[in-house]
Amino acid sequence: ACGASNQACKGQSKMAHIDELHEVKCCSDTSKRRWKKSSTCVSALGRNVWGASKRGRRCFGVRNHASAEAVCAGAGARLCTAEELLEDCGAATGCGYDDDMIWSSTAGIFEKVQEESTVAITVAPTPPVPITVTPTPPVPTTVAPTPPVPTTVAPIPDVVSHFLVACGASNQACKGQSKMAHIDELHEVKCCSDTSKRRWKKSSTCVSALGRNVWGASKRGRRCFGVRNHASAEAVCAGAGARLCTAEELLEDCGAATGCGYDDDMIWSSTATKAPGGIFD
Repeated sequence: ACGASNQACKGQSKMAHIDELHEVKCCSDTSKRRWKKSSTCVSALGRNVWGASKRGRRCFGVRNHASAEAVCAGAGARLCTAEELLEDCGAATGCGYDDDMIWSSTAGIFEKVQEESTVAITVAPTPPVPITVTPTPPVPTTVAPTPPVPTTVAPIPDVVSHFLVACGASNQACKGQSKMAHIDELHEVKCCSDTSKRRWKKSSTCVSALGRNVWGASKRGRRCFGVRNHASAEAVCAGAGARLCTAEELLEDCGAATGCGYDDDMIWSSTATKAPGGIFD
């Protein structure tokens, strides 16, 4: 459902599959520090609901439904219902999610109704027709041998199913760490650019280590890039006119200290790696 009633999506809700990725706001029935209670929500529903889009400095991000439920539960709260979202219970809580379609706890059911009709059909019997069959004389058949057909087997292209995720900053507990991750896993996203961008950061540590300029960011405007699978991470960076950082760039702080609280997370990189036993799942 729409994140706030003062946005273009006002009043809108739609059905989404649990594997889709959408922004997350959480709701609580008890007061929480730094969570917001909306007077519009209280007036419409007749009860108190506190909403949030982040925990501390870290936005809840873009997630599938199971991950959205988990992040809200981890904050001691729950997903908002669609009604609560449309009544602004999670509005104006940061992270730039107000104009997005937000996950709710309201289930939708796909229904397929098939109407059956019965038609009475009367079939008149068909009288038998006498058939005279003239025997066909045998035709001698000569089968020419089929020459062998040479077969060329095209090589199977490599299918990359795993990329490295790497620590977001060298001043965190995960310093120097990288590991293999399947492309369907969800990880935080930082993006890198080889050209200067407004509000993107160039790290002196990165320049010194790599001998070239790289600008990094964790958000576009006020909106954090979020928690995504690898394909979605590549897409959000491309949408910002940039790319995923390499694992080396992440470990050399090219994306460090760029906001959203991702420095102590394992960040998606563009560095492909082979899965155990080869490139295939």
